Amino acid sequence: MGKKIAFIGSSGGNLYKQGGNNLPAMMKEICGQTTAADMEITFVQYVLASGSLDNVGPDSPATLYTWNGTEVQAVFQGTLTEVNVEAEKVDAKLAKKIDDGEIEGVMFVSASPDGANRQAMEACARTKIPMAGTGGSGVALTRNMGCAFAITMVANVLERKKSGKIPVKKV
Repeated sequence: MGKKIAFIGSSGGNLYKQGGNNLPAMMKEICGQTTAADMEITFVQYVLASGSLDNVGPDSPATLYTWNGTEVQAVFQGTLTEVNVEAEKVDAKLAKKIDDGEIEGVMFVSASPDGANRQAMEACARTKIPMAGTGGSGVALTRNMGCAFAITMVANVLERKKSGKIPVKKV
């Protein structure tokens, strides 16, 4: 298999409404796409909140998912605050793997570079491994940390194109 990559982040705000609330289905698609691109997911740290992060609070139910080698699995459930504390422990393990050269790229969605994903993002900045990600403020904070982006995406671009707020060129 090709490059070993990590997938990190959370169900986010807009992402939650567009499939981020169904992590097994989303991971099935991501694994299919990464395999086709000669990459392999070898690490997952994903916080799934009970609703869009635009509407939940620190006491809202949440679940932490990690990778068992073949699929995502729930490893901790609690309040969003409690889950974020556990996610920081998983984040430390990922940061070590990045620093040790065991992870060759990071894909992130609705990440928290100043919270549950801070240590991994700092390791990415140190090692300059390629990253691809989406999620407005998370992308901006990650870029400000000096991380090496291969590509960034903003989830609402397609919505804005449909609404006419971004002109679509016909080829």
